[in-house]
Amino acid sequence: MTEDFPEDNQMDAVQLAKLEALRAALIEGEESGPSTEFDVEAFLAEMHEKHLQKLPE
Repeated sequence: MTEDFPEDNQMDAVQLAKLEALRAALIEGEESGPSTEFDVEAFLAEMHEKHLQKLPE
């Protein structure tokens, strides 16, 4: 039945490529070691300060 709709085969190939890329990214993340602590408040404060300095007076 998919032979009747060649665009379906192409879409499947695109979706398969995306799935393979996602799997590879997940494996890379798992193999990168344990996660480190992330302080959201400190990050946001740093970003606000960094970008506020760029605003024209």
